[in-house]
Amino acid sequence: MKPIRIDERLWNTAAAPEGILEWWFRLDGARVAVGEKLAQVQIGGALHDVTSPAAGQLRILAFTGSVLDPGSVIGQVIPA
Repeated sequence: MKPIRIDERLWNTAAAPEGILEWWFRLDGARVAVGEKLAQVQIGGALHDVTSPAAGQLRILAFTGSVLDPGSVIGQVIPA
């Protein structure tokens, strides 16, 4: 199982101490591919795409509107 983690480097140029999970592009339980765009987060007014680290089944752990800290895990990809 691979965690879907928000890259801490996204905060390098942002003054905001946290981000917001804006949107999931896939539903919980969906099959996903490596590199597929899964979610979008807002950090310091900028939107960033979050991609799948592996192929498998998506398990969502954080919901739209969740406040995120650097390195937050928002989901998992379970091998199929």
